Amino acid sequence: MNKQIALMLVGVLAGVPAAMGAQPGVPGKPGAPAEKVALIPALDNSAYFEGEPALVAEGLGFVEGPCWIKGGGGGHFAFCVLKSEGGAVYKLMDQGGAKPEVWFEPSGKAIGLARDPLGRLVLAEVQGRCVTRRTADGEGQAWSRRVLAEKFDGKRLNGPNDVVIAPDGSIYFTDPALITKEADLELDFAAVWRITPEGQLILGAKMKLPNGLALSPDGRTLYVSEFGEGAVMRLAVAQDGSLGEPVQLADLKYLAALYQRPAKGGADGLRVDKDGNIYTTGPGGIWVLSAEGKPLARLDISATNLAFGGADGKTLLITASGGKVMKVRTKIAGWGEKGPGGKEPGAKEPGK
Repeated sequence: MNKQIALMLVGVLAGVPAAMGAQPGVPGKPGAPAEKVALIPALDNSAYFEGEPALVAEGLGFVEGPCWIKGGGGGHFAFCVLKSEGGAVYKLMDQGGAKPEVWFEPSGKAIGLARDPLGRLVLAEVQGRCVTRRTADGEGQAWSRRVLAEKFDGKRLNGPNDVVIAPDGSIYFTDPALITKEADLELDFAAVWRITPEGQLILGAKMKLPNGLALSPDGRTLYVSEFGEGAVMRLAVAQDGSLGEPVQLADLKYLAALYQRPAKGGADGLRVDKDGNIYTTGPGGIWVLSAEGKPLARLDISATNLAFGGADGKTLLITASGGKVMKVRTKIAGWGEKGPGGKEPGAKEPGK
């Protein structure tokens, strides 16, 4: 291990990435002795995963934004495929041997999906640069599309990327400028936004390139990936749903270098299990982090996003490079289908 890596150690020893800098009560400053290398936290995949991920499909194109949809037959996964003519949303039953099939298209090149408190599908659409909600009367029926957010002060959004629904029905989404051409941008900033249960669009927090996002089990923390920085940020969620300033929780590029893995790429998808552990894709693969940012486990997969699902919430669907879709069983169930205290999220209808 080289000297540069050795000098970044002590922050991780405390469960806090060194890239956060020296802070009161946080041991570790530049110049940490090289012998601390021996104290790098050991990763234990067996505590979080049941074996290795299995390949479900490949060659689908650019795949992203998976989520679990409850419904007839117990439910199914949904994920986005970005195609040249407007994209599609695929469905995948949680059964052995099941293969993905087109659920509906076009999708507005949706890149993020979430299930709202009433079981409807909310999409972050890059092509339309908006957040929408889709409903269908039944299997095989035409989908209705309703725009929930597309402009702020008369200016179009950059291109929403990911979306998560809070227990009260609030919709949080990221709006980086990752795909839209610079000449077409109307806002001069990227941000995390909130759509209130009453349908009002509110600026949550400005960030450089916010990407994936997930809520903690108690609903009091919003985790957001900072794509370009390769970092996971945390934002406090107030009682009224407003957001605090972003604070860095983990530097994935730093962790990748620390564990001698390629540090290329940006921080992307995020999910949280019922114990509050964070599952994130980015430099170094898929990381499992504690709520304090300590590395716990890692899958050596170049992935874009992931989602918990299945009847027991212990199937993790992974969208990966090369148009691959993979699944792995987890030891801890995911959180997100039910709100704090195990109760179903509130049934207010966002935007009504």
